[in-house]
Amino acid sequence: MAQRVSQRRPRPRLADAVPPPAALGLAPRRRTHLRDGVALLGAGGVGYGALSLAGRPGWSLPALLVGVGVGVVVVLAGERSRRRDGMADRLVEALAPGLGVRRLDRRTVRLRRWTVGWPGRPRRVVICYAPGAPATDPTWLAGLVQVVADRLL
Repeated sequence: MAQRVSQRRPRPRLADAVPPPAALGLAPRRRTHLRDGVALLGAGGVGYGALSLAGRPGWSLPALLVGVGVGVVVVLAGERSRRRDGMADRLVEALAPGLGVRRLDRRTVRLRRWTVGWPGRPRRVVICYAPGAPATDPTWLAGLVQVVADRLL
C-alpha cells in the first residue's frame, strides 16, 4: 500500500514574516546623471567632427566646448543632488521611529535652503509627523533635534 504524502504547506512563523531591520531602509533612487553627462560629452565630440567635415571649422570648437561644458555641469549637479538626497534619506530612516510613521516615506522630511558648498548643509528642515506623535512632549522634540543635528553635522 502506498503512503500518502501531505499536500499542506508549512505555516510561516512570525519571525520569518518580519523583515530584518536592514531591509527596512528606503529604496535607492534611480540616477542618470553620469549617463547623461557622458552622452553630452559624446554629442560635443560628434558635433566637433561633423562641423569639421561639413566645412564649418569655426563652429566645431564651440560645439565641442559647449558639449563638454554642459556634460560636466550635468554630472556635477547630479552628484551634488545625489549626495543631498542621500542625506535626506538617512535622516528619514533615523527619524522614522520617533515620528510614529508606519512606512518610510521621503515626504516626511524635506531639506530646504542649502548653503553654498559641496554638498552644502540645509538651513531649513521641515518634518511631517503622524497625528499620534507626542508633539507637546519636550523630550520628544529634543530627541528629534538631536537626531537631526547628528545626521546633518
